[in-house]
Formats: sequence, structure tokens, C-alpha cells
Amino acid sequence: MKRKIIIGALLISVIALLLLSCINPFLPVYEYEETDENGMTVIIDGVKYVQYPELKWDITPSGKVIGYAGSLDIKISEAAREDTSFVFVHDNWKHSYDKVLYRAGTPDVSAESVDRIVWDKSGRKDSQIVDTYTNTIEDKEVIKQLFDILENGERVQDIYWVKKDSLDWFFISILFYRSDLPSARFSVSIGMKDGEMIGVYWHHGYVKIPEDLLKRISGRDIDYFKSIKVKESKY
Repeated sequence: MKRKIIIGALLISVIALLLLSCINPFLPVYEYEETDENGMTVIIDGVKYVQYPELKWDITPSGKVIGYAGSLDIKISEAAREDTSFVFVHDNWKHSYDKVLYRAGTPDVSAESVDRIVWDKSGRKDSQIVDTYTNTIEDKEVIKQLFDILENGERVQDIYWVKKDSLDWFFISILFYRSDLPSARFSVSIGMKDGEMIGVYWHHGYVKIPEDLLKRISGRDIDYFKSIKVKESKY
């Protein structure tokens, strides 16, 4: 009896130590491997999640741990909005997310995969979000036109960030979404040159957007943008 009590106490101590170490011994440990082709790979309930080739999507984590990869040293966390196309893996002893893995076959950002773009303008003053405006486009033809410009359009040099003296922070961007990837989005930033909002940041360079396409995406007349009192801040 005494031996059973000691073993039980030791077991409770081990479990308590694991819990204090942010390890949940009751969560599953999934199959894990690393290869040159796929990078880190885990198999979760028969579904293969891979690291390579890296996708452009920015993924939002939920912080909920669903298991471990190979051992209790590597946590697996789910993406936000119960998006099962992505998981996060990170060292159990760190607080930051190391890598995003995605369900094999998940489409990358492209004219074919994106089904919604949003023109997003917002500012911040004294920790409050102000001066906001959004416009959503689901027209696939407009989306295809934008991607064609981004990939093949005229490159522009010496573009500046858009700034407002009256605000602590001011930003204009185009956000890309896909309906069946609710935790993912991709964004490009609108820049300025000679007082005109003509460029977006794409693949480490700015691309000039034709005025008529800019108006269709933003839902605003070009005179509206010219009326915005901004200053140019060198990127």
C-alpha cells in the first residue's frame, strides 16, 4: 500500500510539473518529420501539414494548443476562426510562434485563389481608430486586372508612405481574402509620389496602378484622394 501511495504521489508530481511547464500530457503527439522538400511536416488526424513552399498568406493564430509534433518539446496551435487549413508550431519553451504549416494543397495568393479584396483606409489618434473607410470588391474581373498590374505593371521608384500630420498613424492598403481560409489575408500598401496615390508595395517594389482601376477598387473618385491632406514620408 505504501509503495502505491509513493508511486501515485510521484505521478501527481510529474503531471503537476508538466502543467507548470505549459505541457498538457493529455494532448496527442502527432507524427513529425523534416525534409528538404516540405520542411517541417506533421500528420494530424490523417491530414498532412507542410512548411514548404512557403505561402504568402498572413495567418492569425488563436493561441489554442491542440497537440505536439514528435515530442512534448514542440507545440501545435490552431489558427484563428477554427481554420483547419493552417497550424502553428513552436518550441514549448518559447512564447513566439516559429512557423506556420498548411494543409498540403492549400492555394497560395493569386488571381485564381483570391475571391475578395478590400480597400482599407484607417488612422490612429491617441490610441483611438479614426478616419476609417473600406470598400469591398468581389468582382473576379477586377481582381484579375489588379493581379495583372501587380505582376506585369510599370515599376515606380522613390515611392513614399502616406502620412497625416494630424494623426499618430495613417495607413492605406488593399487586403486580399479567400472565403474558405478565414484566418488568412494578404495585404499590399498604397504609396504616394508627387501627391498622387499611385503605387502599391509588391514583391519588394512599387507598381503603378492605373487611375481607373484605382477608382474601381477604392469606390471613390480620384479627386477624393487628391483632396486628402497628406505628407510624403520616405520609406
